[in-house]
Amino acid sequence: AIWPSINYVVAVLTYPIGRSLYGSGGPLTTRPPGSVGDAERSKVFGSYHLISPIGEGGMGEVWRASHTMLARPAAIKLVKFDAGREELFARRFANAIAGLQSPNTVYLYDFGTTQEGRQYYVMELLDGISLQTLIGTFGSQPASRVVAILRQICRSLEEAHDKKILHRDLKPSN
Repeated sequence: AIWPSINYVVAVLTYPIGRSLYGSGGPLTTRPPGSVGDAERSKVFGSYHLISPIGEGGMGEVWRASHTMLARPAAIKLVKFDAGREELFARRFANAIAGLQSPNTVYLYDFGTTQEGRQYYVMELLDGISLQTLIGTFGSQPASRVVAILRQICRSLEEAHDKKILHRDLKPSN
């Protein structure tokens, strides 16, 4: 009788502790799409919850995100395009990128449209630093490391070029 009771005691104690640590917003899955979460700029896109901005470039904003059901980290790119050709380009881009399978290429998980009509892509989140940050922080790298990095970049680009895809924004910060 005591052994099963321990489970109930632990469950009763963890509920108020969890609410005090994580707030009373309830589970992420009950939030309506587009609602604001605990963070000031937090949003939900489909099954993904935006956490924090990673960066911004010519093609759009990139955010750190997590899947609400799978607890999988992801990167979401909110795309900036001309309104007239946005949807057609987004679908073509997503279909082309989804076909890339190189281990040196970021995987595309999903894409969709926000309630405001902006296209977004859900991609594999790579934790780490850019080449620009690596060189800026640690200076010149040994030749063997540079060759290893360039080989990985070339493998990814070779697969893309074989499928008639051009990167068009290849730089150390990207």
